[in-house]
Amino acid sequence: MRNGIRFLDNVPIDGPIPLMVEQAQAAVRRNTTRRAEVTGEGRLDLWEYPDEAVRETVVNALLHRDYHPSAHGTQVRVELYPDRLEVVNPGGLHGQINRDLLFAKPVSSSRNSRLAKLLEDIEIPHTNRAVCENRGSGLLAVAASLYEAGLDLPVLEDRINDCSVTIRGRAYLAENEAAASPGPLWPIPSRHSDEPSTTRSKIEELLSEGPLSTGMLADRLDVSRQAVLRWMRIMEEEGEVEPTEIVRRSPRNRWRLVVSDPTAS
Repeated sequence: MRNGIRFLDNVPIDGPIPLMVEQAQAAVRRNTTRRAEVTGEGRLDLWEYPDEAVRETVVNALLHRDYHPSAHGTQVRVELYPDRLEVVNPGGLHGQINRDLLFAKPVSSSRNSRLAKLLEDIEIPHTNRAVCENRGSGLLAVAASLYEAGLDLPVLEDRINDCSVTIRGRAYLAENEAAASPGPLWPIPSRHSDEPSTTRSKIEELLSEGPLSTGMLADRLDVSRQAVLRWMRIMEEEGEVEPTEIVRRSPRNRWRLVVSDPTAS
């Protein structure tokens, strides 16, 4: 970095796992941005990286790291870059795991099963939730929270000595910059606006060819995933589209057009 500075914030975190998770989340928040969205329930703060994704990724690293004496002195690293968050833990993936399903379905194979059982009954400070559920659902929760935030699925790299999970972020404007901005960070469709009708017609055209995920629609329309999700909410409310999965946050979810019955009265 310029002027010989290697880190803007270098925080060593030690202690019990619940406290380390809490402090890691605080460090990520301190060094990332957020935006505010006003809903019917009031102001909602949306962080650059969803809290649940950060928490579950850190918990996963601490729970599944290699605690063998040969790995002592090797830390779990939470590394924040301008465009991504990386969490690296000592030791590769453990057991017979289908790596392609890690973010799609619960997968349980722990090298530290006693620790996992213990953390089921211990809460993260200032929350009402246990450190882990011990159901193999941690990475699935990461994928679901990123999907809801309109971010891409994490990238997992499994090596002999370590394993890393990379989350690509989308930096928000600082509040003073957002105030001076001529418009919102993402396009906000309105059912009373004339301009978005082109986007809506393109979505209808794409879905007429078959169900597509939010990411697929965003790529083909060249817009953000968040913009697509906003359109999906409107079109679903109006009965034009529907999800293929009951859980809309599921990475397997696709959007499809609702086919009306011409014989219905």
